Amino acid sequence: MTTLARELNRTLKIAWPLTLGLLGQQFLGLIDSIMVGHHSTVELAAAAFVNSLCGAPLVIIFGFTTNIGVLVAQAVGRNGGGQAGRILRHGFVLNLTIALILMLALGLLNQHLELFSQPADVTAHAHSFLHYISMSLLPLALFNAFRQFSDGLQITLPPMLITVFGVILNTTINWFLIFGHSGAPEMGLAGAGIATLISRWVMLIILFIVIVRDERYKKYIGGLWGRTYEMAIFRRNFGIGAPSAFQYLFESGAFYAVAIMMGWIGTSTLAANQIVMSLVALLYMFPLSISIATSVRVGEATGRKDPFATRVIGFSSLYLSFAVTFICALILFFGRLVLPLFFTGDLDVIHITGDLFVIAGFFQIFDGTQCVLVGALRGMSDVKVPTAWMFFAYWVVGISLAYGCGFTLHYGYLGIWTGLALSVVISALGLTYRFDRISSRHIHNSKNSPLAETAP
Repeated sequence: MTTLARELNRTLKIAWPLTLGLLGQQFLGLIDSIMVGHHSTVELAAAAFVNSLCGAPLVIIFGFTTNIGVLVAQAVGRNGGGQAGRILRHGFVLNLTIALILMLALGLLNQHLELFSQPADVTAHAHSFLHYISMSLLPLALFNAFRQFSDGLQITLPPMLITVFGVILNTTINWFLIFGHSGAPEMGLAGAGIATLISRWVMLIILFIVIVRDERYKKYIGGLWGRTYEMAIFRRNFGIGAPSAFQYLFESGAFYAVAIMMGWIGTSTLAANQIVMSLVALLYMFPLSISIATSVRVGEATGRKDPFATRVIGFSSLYLSFAVTFICALILFFGRLVLPLFFTGDLDVIHITGDLFVIAGFFQIFDGTQCVLVGALRGMSDVKVPTAWMFFAYWVVGISLAYGCGFTLHYGYLGIWTGLALSVVISALGLTYRFDRISSRHIHNSKNSPLAETAP
């Protein structure tokens, strides 16, 4: 118990700045939803539609940047981080390429939004918003690459402070451009897109300046300025980044597929889904920050070949996630009639949102469990089997149940979200078994560890 408490405390020290930083990034979208919702319910539904389309590119970017943090942490554990700058340089080029491809794909998709059979007024408002959001993928990808580099070094405070500044900047520009205050043009949803684009570029520039000038990064960034590239490092980045991207894609993609289904029912249902998704995604930042911290700490332990520490770190993080997500579940359940009022005054939307909050509250603990264990397994470079399992849980089981319960059995939006909740439970159970099995196997195969006498 003493060992668990010590490791939990170390993880928490890394996780809390990550939490604030991730909450800040999430607030960029949440504030857009709140402010746009007060401008127009139709524009709120259009924002939900665009977010469902951008969900896959966003999680692909996030997944491909996570490899940087893991590889940097493993390098620190292995040899003090001598290769950290080279890892960042290769990861930067990889993520730059991916971001440009995704921007092009969304630009082409923007010309054919009618194919998704959404209400006509929703589609009309979506075009300009999607344009600006797709343009902001490039600064977002590069900012996340630098942030993961900093996280891998366990220097988590600078990215957090920069993200908080970005939220303030985004909100300020929103106030002018969405509502047309102080002589600015009233652009509605398009104004929110412009605000997001500007704030993401500013955040990227500031973080880059901090990394190249802050003394804490000095001994790690030497390899950042090299001109030669090695396929072996690209393969290592891609070998962890691609499965990680698919992990987030399978999970988040299921949520966004549900959003598309909700749009088939009607505008009010789609708007309610956007409110629930915004708050659920916001609360998800708590276990996600624990997951990233766990990934970094497990990666460092893996680099120094200490499987006992790996197991203790993983399970202590899991206990922390239990506590946090239980509180999140209570917030959703008891706030189900109050929280929607911050987004809209539409009574129909409020009623649907309250129903969905009950289901969302149910799967919070399971969602936190699978999130943290994915991070622990990624720190051990175990990504292929978890990726396959998440595909099975969300797309073989979850989407089938969501469609079947929602439309075949005619339970509507409640059936759709019930199917989604069951897929989260299945994912969590499978990943728990995987981490327990892999971490135990590594301990049995190891004879030397400073935690050998204390690890459970």
